[in-house]
Amino acid sequence: MFDNGTEWIRADFHLHTRADKEFSYLGDDDRFISDYIDALKEQQIKMSVITNHNKFNLSEYKGLKKKAKKNGIMLLPGVELSVKEGSNGIHCLIVFKNEDWISGDTEKINQFLDEVFKGIDNREKENTRCNMDLEHTVKCLDSYNNDYFIMMAHIEQKSGFLKECNGGLITSLSSKKWFKDNILGLQKGRARKEMKKLKGWMGYEIPYIEGSDCKSVEDIGKGNPCYIKIGDGNFDSVVLAFKDNQNRISLSQKKYNHGYIKSIQFIGGKLDAQEILLSPELNSLIGIRGSGKSSIIESIRYALDIAPSTADKEYKNDVVKNLLESGGQIILNLQDDYGKEYKVKRVYGETPHILDHNDKEINISINTILQTPLYFGQKDLSYMDSGYELNLLNKLVGENLSGFEESLRKVNNRLNNDVSKLLDLEEEIEKIPELENSLSDIRHKIKIFEDKGLAEKLIKQVNFQKEANYKFNPNKPGIF
Repeated sequence: MFDNGTEWIRADFHLHTRADKEFSYLGDDDRFISDYIDALKEQQIKMSVITNHNKFNLSEYKGLKKKAKKNGIMLLPGVELSVKEGSNGIHCLIVFKNEDWISGDTEKINQFLDEVFKGIDNREKENTRCNMDLEHTVKCLDSYNNDYFIMMAHIEQKSGFLKECNGGLITSLSSKKWFKDNILGLQKGRARKEMKKLKGWMGYEIPYIEGSDCKSVEDIGKGNPCYIKIGDGNFDSVVLAFKDNQNRISLSQKKYNHGYIKSIQFIGGKLDAQEILLSPELNSLIGIRGSGKSSIIESIRYALDIAPSTADKEYKNDVVKNLLESGGQIILNLQDDYGKEYKVKRVYGETPHILDHNDKEINISINTILQTPLYFGQKDLSYMDSGYELNLLNKLVGENLSGFEESLRKVNNRLNNDVSKLLDLEEEIEKIPELENSLSDIRHKIKIFEDKGLAEKLIKQVNFQKEANYKFNPNKPGIF
C-alpha cells in the first residue's frame, strides 16, 4: 500500500454501515461488502473508520476489513458514541486500535459499550445518550489499557461539541489533560467565525477532519474530503499523523509540482532485477558501511549523466563499473513538473537514452525533465575549498537569481543615492555650530547699531541712495 514511503491519501473518519439502524441498503445481502468497498474505491478513499451509532458489529467489520485490505484500503474499528454532555448530548467518534480491542472472534468494544450504557435500552438509536459524560467516558476507556483516540463529530450541528456546549464548558473541558491527550480531531468545522471563537475558548488548535456520515452506500465519500499523510496502514501511523497534524492532516489534496525520480531498476550487474521505489519527498538510504549506499547514489548520478567531481573521480567511476559490470543497465523512471512520465536508460559504457511514457525514444535533455539535478557525494561536501559556499548557493538557487538581477541593480542605485544624500546632510550638520556662532556675532553687532541709533540712520541712508539712483538713472530718459 505504501511502496513509495509516506503518501497523502483520502480519509473518511465517519462511516456507517448496514449494521446501523440509520443506514439503508436495498441490494442483495451477499453483495453488501463488495458494494461498500467498491464505493470507497470509487471515491478514492484509502483510509476509513467504521463508526456506527453506539454499536459495533464484529462479523461485519471483519468482512469489510478483509475485502478492504485486498483493495489497498485501510479500515479501522470505531463507534459513534453519544455522551451525556450539553442539552442533547455530544456525539464522539471513538477509533480503536484493532490489535488491542479485537482478538480473533472476540472483542472488547461491545464490553465497553455495555458498561457505559448499563441500564439503558435502545442504545442503537442515534441520539440515545450513555450514562457518562465525556470525562468519565475517557476514564472508562482508559481502564481497558488499550489504545484509542476520539474525534468530536459534526461539531456545528445538533449533538455537536460546538453546538451543545457553551464557551465556558468548552474552555473547562479543553484545559484538562485527559482532553488534550485523547481528543485529537474535530469533524465538520465550517463557519470561520465559529472556528475563531472555538480557538479562543480552547487556547490551542486541533485539526479539522471530514467524514461523510453516510446513511447509504451511495452517500459514501459525499461532502467535503480530507487527507492524511501516513506511511503504514495501521492505527499507530494515524495517531502519529494527528500528533503532527500541521504536516500530515489536510482538508485539501496535496499535489507534487516538481520533477522527481519515481524508481530505480537494475538489469544485469550485482543488483540484477532489483527495483527501488522512491518518494517524491525525502528519501533516506540506511545501511552499514559497505552495504551499497554509495553504489546506488553513484549509479543514479551515472544514469543522469552527471560528471563526477575531480575530488575522487576515479573512485566514483570504479563504483559504477563494479556495480553494473559489463553490459549492466540502470533504468530511472522519472516524472516532470507537469506529471508526465519518462524513462532514462543507460547501459554501462554507453550514452543515456530518454524514452517517453510509450517507451519511444525522444531527443530531449535530462535537464528538461528534472530541472538541473544536483549531486553531492560525501567527499564533495568534505572538500570545501575557497569559494565553496558561494558555489553551492549558486547551484541551489542560481536559476532563480537571474530574474532578480535588474531589481537588485535598481535597489543598489537607490541605496547609493540615499547614502550620498546622507553624507551631504552630515556635512551640512557639521556646519551648524559654525553658522550658529556667525549668527550670534551678527545679532551682537545689530544690537550695538540699535543702541547707538545707527540702524535708523542706516535705513535713511539706504532710502536716500535708492532715490538718488532713481533720479539719475541714465536708462530712463526724462528723469533727472
